[in-house]
Amino acid sequence: MNKISDFNNFFSIKDGFQWGISVGEKNKENHQGGSFGDQLIGFIKEINNSQNQASNLQNDYIAGKKVEPHELMMSMEKAGMMLNLSVHVKDHLVKTWNDLTKMA
Repeated sequence: MNKISDFNNFFSIKDGFQWGISVGEKNKENHQGGSFGDQLIGFIKEINNSQNQASNLQNDYIAGKKVEPHELMMSMEKAGMMLNLSVHVKDHLVKTWNDLTKMA
């Protein structure tokens, strides 16, 4: 897939600026309404949960518990993608903020 379709598959814009995760379980209740800060905190919590889930699966696999290797890899890749996307979004927000402050 190309980067644009990866981004579109990862996030989908619904009802204006309300975001919904289209990968994995949909957790819309964290993202409906509220301020930008509330939505940002919801996304950060979701990224943290994804990282924790991947870490827990990895620890279970190492401990010899029954964990399917493909589930472990998908969980780790999902967590990595979410983290990478959040870093890119942060970089764009910082760049935009710097551009706006230069205009003033």
